[in-house]
Amino acid sequence: MDDLIILVPSYNEEKNLKKFISNKYNFLILDDCSTDQTNKYFTKRNIKVIKNNKKQGYEKNILNGINYVKNRLNKQYIMTFDGDGEHPVEYIKKIYNFAKKSNSDLVVCNRSKKNRFMEYFVSFFFNIRFKIKDPFCGMKIYKTDYLYKIINSINDKHFLAEILCSFYKAKKKITNFDIKTNNKQDLSKIGNNFNINKKMFFLLKFCIK
Repeated sequence: MDDLIILVPSYNEEKNLKKFISNKYNFLILDDCSTDQTNKYFTKRNIKVIKNNKKQGYEKNILNGINYVKNRLNKQYIMTFDGDGEHPVEYIKKIYNFAKKSNSDLVVCNRSKKNRFMEYFVSFFFNIRFKIKDPFCGMKIYKTDYLYKIINSINDKHFLAEILCSFYKAKKKITNFDIKTNNKQDLSKIGNNFNINKKMFFLLKFCIK
């Protein structure tokens, strides 16, 4: 799995990260100006951490991470993996192997349980339009050749849905992979409910137009 890097966007997730981050996989923690000890704790344990000087937000943080890998590392696959503990770490190898075996350009995980009603609602239409069951899932794996071509044109405000749509419109191979999620205790890491629902409403308009 040397050709895979796993980007973990994080904001004050030190406690959760300690439960699954290890040297078993090639993790890169994207620390969005946390006030906890994420950077210090994992750097001491030889886990690579990029800490932002100011808070960027979930989407921008991931985009910065992808560009970092693009410019400095030679990887064929990039996986995104949320830092809140929702995604079981045991799926990493399974999804990587699935991506390789199926020769997928993009694998989007489909959570067994979503966190908000609007996620179910918008995902229903997104699946009809783009054949993607769970666009809001933070666990995805991208083949980097096409991702690198489009990354600088991606909007940083709408859960990175433009990436999914771009892969679809370019007729890249997109597959879904069902996962059973862990219980998620804190829903506030990506913004307050008003802003989240606003983004989801935008996606609904985006996918049905």
